[in-house]
Amino acid sequence: MLGLRGEKPLWIVTFPKAPPSSSQGSDTKIKAPLLAVVLWLADEGAYKTIIKEAKGQDKNDFRQTKKTDFAEEQVSLPISKVRQKLNSLSNHQIQIARKTLAGWVCEFYHLMAKDLMIGFFFSNRDLVKISQNQTSFLLKAMGLETAYQGKSIQQAHVALPPIRKGQFFRRIELLNQHLKEKKLPNPLIHAWLEFERSFEHVVLS
Repeated sequence: MLGLRGEKPLWIVTFPKAPPSSSQGSDTKIKAPLLAVVLWLADEGAYKTIIKEAKGQDKNDFRQTKKTDFAEEQVSLPISKVRQKLNSLSNHQIQIARKTLAGWVCEFYHLMAKDLMIGFFFSNRDLVKISQNQTSFLLKAMGLETAYQGKSIQQAHVALPPIRKGQFFRRIELLNQHLKEKKLPNPLIHAWLEFERSFEHVVLS
């Protein structure tokens, strides 16, 4: 993710890879990078503190692109520290994060419903209920819920017309635009979009 000419450098945040899981059907397995999204929603200051600390630790690993007008900085963000910060937050802060996420997801589904390319998928459907299920799905993936009672990805799409690759990525682009409008930091947008892209095979199969 590179900054345009004249912009400040953007963070490229990397996360340690988790060991492979032997569990099957892990649609809602906790995705560690998404924990940082929860932290930002609950306490932006705490997120910035971790970034600052990680920047100091990784200062010898930064790289600035000299060959072009683009600039890039890289930092490794330990998930263990994100978890520690989350554990120190109050229930009120966590509830704020949950409510904010729910609002964003609901707005996103209404945005998709108005889109010329993919809006027909949501015609005559209960967008509130769909967004509630998707919020629950994300909360489980973010580690804020211990269980997800909704439909699997395959079950959720079985009654829909076949989803084409271009339609799948149109959703990704709309999500990208939506999260940018919400001022979510670029590294966290990247983490969220990577999470969504990971389901491409399941959705298109």
